[in-house]
Amino acid sequence: MIEKEQVLWQVAQQMTLNLQANNKKLAEVPGDYLAKASEKAGIFAVFYSGRELGLGLGKSTEPSMLYVDATKDIPRHLWGEDTGATGLRRSLAALLAFKYDLQARPRSNDPEDVDRFDNYALTPESEAKLTEWMHENLYIGVVAATPDTINQLIPAMISANAPVLNLTNNINNQYGAEVKRCRKQMAAAARAYQE
Repeated sequence: MIEKEQVLWQVAQQMTLNLQANNKKLAEVPGDYLAKASEKAGIFAVFYSGRELGLGLGKSTEPSMLYVDATKDIPRHLWGEDTGATGLRRSLAALLAFKYDLQARPRSNDPEDVDRFDNYALTPESEAKLTEWMHENLYIGVVAATPDTINQLIPAMISANAPVLNLTNNINNQYGAEVKRCRKQMAAAARAYQE
C-alpha cells in the first residue's frame, strides 16, 4: 500500500509541475479549448497571482494554485454564472464581496431546498462582475489523466498543494477557516436578501 501511495504522490507532483508550467490566463483561453478539455478525462487547476483575495496570496511572482478538480467540472466552475452550483465561485464571491459589492441571494425560492442559503447564488449583476473578475485575474492549467485515477489524484494534489479554495479533504489548508467564515457571511446575506 505504501508503494502505491508513493507512486500516486509522485504522479501528483509531476501533474502539479505540468499544470504550473502550462497555465494560461483564463481570458486568453479559447472557449472551445475548455469545452474540449471538459469532455476528456483530466484534471484542471486554477491559479492566481494577485493580492485582492488576501489569504497570504501574492507573495510570489508565480501564480499560486487556488483550486483543483476534474476537467468535467470546468463548465460549472468557469463558464456558467451559477454561483449556487459551485464552491469555487462561492468562495471567490465571499472573498471579493466587499470590494466589488457582490450581492448574495438564495440559490432558489424552494423552501424544500435546505441548502439554498449556504449554497447562495448572486444577483445577475454580481454574477457578471464575478465572472469578469475571474476571466481577468485567474489562470487555468489542464492535464490529461486516466478516468480510473482522477478520483485518487485530485486528493493527492490537494494534499500536496493545499490550494486555499479546496475546502474538502484539505487538512493542510491554513486559510480554510477564513474562507468558510467569509462564506458564512454571504450565506447570512442570502438569508436576509429581499427582492
